[in-house]
Amino acid sequence: MNKKSFVKEYRKSLLSKGGLKTFIEAEKDIEIFLEALKVGLVREGEIKLQNKGKFTVLQKKERVISNPATKERMTIIPPKTIKFTVSGKILKRINEISK
Repeated sequence: MNKKSFVKEYRKSLLSKGGLKTFIEAEKDIEIFLEALKVGLVREGEIKLQNKGKFTVLQKKERVISNPATKERMTIIPPKTIKFTVSGKILKRINEISK
């Protein structure tokens, strides 16, 4: 699912609950959420959403690679990545739906 279809789904769920929003307003809501998520991960390294899941910043290990042109061995700086672990309740619901 790309961003545009995600915004459409978000807007559709708001419409079904009586919260009328334009596509642009829905897109701004998502941008605000993503920005808050980014700030929280930079500050704390972890964000827990009750009954939804957890975002965690992980530090990858450094790797040794070989430059194919010069055959020189180099160490790659270990990158950071974000991992989302879904809650057990949502995972159970997804597994029930997919059966």
